[in-house]
Amino acid sequence: MKILGRFAMAAVLLAGVAALPNSADAQRWDNKKGAIDPSNTHVRASRIAKQAPMRTLNLPNASPGERARVALNGFALCRISDDRPEFEALVAANPVPKLSHDAYWKFIKDNSAQNCLFDSDLTLTAELMSGAGFLAMLRLTYLRAENVPTLHAIDYATLTDPNHPEGQHYIGTRSFAQCVVLAAPQQVAEMLFSRELGKSEADALVQVTPHLGPCLSQGREMTITRPLLFGWLAEAMYRASKVQPSA
Repeated sequence: MKILGRFAMAAVLLAGVAALPNSADAQRWDNKKGAIDPSNTHVRASRIAKQAPMRTLNLPNASPGERARVALNGFALCRISDDRPEFEALVAANPVPKLSHDAYWKFIKDNSAQNCLFDSDLTLTAELMSGAGFLAMLRLTYLRAENVPTLHAIDYATLTDPNHPEGQHYIGTRSFAQCVVLAAPQQVAEMLFSRELGKSEADALVQVTPHLGPCLSQGREMTITRPLLFGWLAEAMYRASKVQPSA
């Protein structure tokens, strides 16, 4: 998906890449498709290899990228269902995934993780795990799109060092996502709570797309895959749903 800045239409290329074959490919993939500023991006990928028979994804017509996105979200939902407080503590202590690879790797490689794998090995980055995790938290907390409460903006600069390049990247991407979420809360919620690869998800994405461009600064461009976009939006919606409005 390529998003152009304010007052421009967003050109939608529905990329579904969520898993990568090796660490070198993870660096190339993220730099070209997942970062606003590639010069500030350093990616490490973690691979979970299957050790025992796993559940099979019945998606005969899905592309490898689409299968990977479903497997990633299924893994995160299963893993976090086992221990939601652990994930909450992880993101509270390490809000910027790219600065906390080891902490996310420890969470990903927990002994219970093997029980959550589907029918392929999973190679993912801390950024992808964070996004899929927030999507899982959103679904586990509210169950349905209509149950998401009123959203309130947060200042992402309070969660990280705004002078660090990765902190700047985090603040920029999540502030962009928050802008979209606040502009179209119902449409974003419908998209995030829809079954992956289903018609309702596709229809909701069409409704969300017009809100993407206006949330970028004029003249800016961003190229992003669907897993990253959904992850950023899920984090923004989850965090905004937990804000207690001032009296």
